[in-house]
Amino acid sequence: KKHQINFNKNKKLISLFTTSFGGTLAVNSFNSHVKFLLFAIEIVKKYADTKIIFKSKSDFELYKINEKTKELAKKLLSFKNLEVVDRLVFNTPIYRASEVVISMAFCSTGMEAMCLGAKSFYVDPINTYKSSYFDNFEKLVSHSNEEALESLEYWMKLDHKNISLKYKKIFETMGIEKVNNASEIIRNRIIE
Repeated sequence: KKHQINFNKNKKLISLFTTSFGGTLAVNSFNSHVKFLLFAIEIVKKYADTKIIFKSKSDFELYKINEKTKELAKKLLSFKNLEVVDRLVFNTPIYRASEVVISMAFCSTGMEAMCLGAKSFYVDPINTYKSSYFDNFEKLVSHSNEEALESLEYWMKLDHKNISLKYKKIFETMGIEKVNNASEIIRNRIIE
């Protein structure tokens, strides 16, 4: 785990963020995390020339010691284009450097990245949150790893002018006037 990240401006970057792993406060199930780790492995394989940052809300060590995730964590760590960063690293520089930010449904990192103008979408790997509020917006939520790989292609091709227009519509619909309220907005929409 790294506490500081060295960004290479000549190399594309995709960042992956998870929700808490295990415990009573976890919004995504154990199986959801397993599927997200499998998705991460697909990303690092498919985008071998791209730097991938993986940041877990919980300590990554939990994946390494859990019986059902330790082999996936070990495989993930074997890729040279992957960097696991410490959960205490500040997110904003990661968002700004990323070509695309991919977050597990529905951690605040997805909305925070959008509020900073970064390309961002959610992955709901086992279709737990089908028909969520965020499904009202095109390509904002993927409900399987296969769909997420397709969404990643979509987001990577989207230019920044189209991103601004897309986000403007999303923010207006959500009632966001000040973009620093991401966590509060997400909590309110999930409760709805």
